[in-house]
Amino acid sequence: MTRHALDSGGFTELQNFGRWTITPAQYVSEVRRIRDEVGLLDWAAPMDWNCVRLHERVGVDLRAEPVVGIGSVCRRQATSEAAAIVTTLAAHGIRLHGFGFKTQGLGICGGSLASADSLAWSAYARRRAPMPGHPHKNCANCQPYALAWSTRVLNGLPPWQQPTLDAA
Repeated sequence: MTRHALDSGGFTELQNFGRWTITPAQYVSEVRRIRDEVGLLDWAAPMDWNCVRLHERVGVDLRAEPVVGIGSVCRRQATSEAAAIVTTLAAHGIRLHGFGFKTQGLGICGGSLASADSLAWSAYARRRAPMPGHPHKNCANCQPYALAWSTRVLNGLPPWQQPTLDAA
């Protein structure tokens, strides 16, 4: 079985609807359903902003967590502002997962992230012919294409920004 992480979809919800279309209770119910049906759910992102001081005030030490998701940098990820946000949080000793980080964002922030995800590969593949020998219309949902994209991106990062892969 494959391990999973679940993004809240907040960026898409807010971009498409300008608000959340589900309640926190509905989100928790969906997370539990996915956990029970898919299995091996390592973590699910919360529906709100991740703020170190707010977490500290209620007794949550983000440094003690295995990974903390950071989002809302999608439109500014290749900027000094995004780099400052990511490096500041990483300097607190927080292991970060970057939601929706594209290659430019990884180039600037990648060295401070423990992990990242992106749908950029899928959007790119959707607009192109499939890989040679693939019978589908495009490779937007194709694991070999995603793995090839991932290898290309990781090989393009400088050595000091290469992720450290924990032994399973």
